[in-house]
Amino acid sequence: MKRHLILAHALLATGAMLAASGAPAAAGTIEAGNSVAVHFGDLDLKTDAGLKTLYRRIGRAADEACGTYDVRDLNRVNAVRECRSYAMGNANQEVELAVAAAQRGEGYASAGSSLKVRAR
Repeated sequence: MKRHLILAHALLATGAMLAASGAPAAAGTIEAGNSVAVHFGDLDLKTDAGLKTLYRRIGRAADEACGTYDVRDLNRVNAVRECRSYAMGNANQEVELAVAAAQRGEGYASAGSSLKVRAR
């Protein structure tokens, strides 16, 4: 279990860095409370592959919730980076609960399992 939590933290850090790098796109406002559901009932959270897939989904959800930016707008760049970091950090708390439940065999990751990735 400890190995999976260490991997989960490493994947979160990697995902946060990737999300913070962003791709240039149209600017817009970040609406507080934007959220995107991430489903994981189809994943085995006891495996590295399951965790990697979940964190990829969380990264994409953070991108969707927080939006994109034009690199020429530094205020927007910083706002999106902060939003993505916040969104992924909050999601990590839910992932830790799901992984712990999966390790105990409690079936937290069932067909309807999902978490919310929320914008700041």
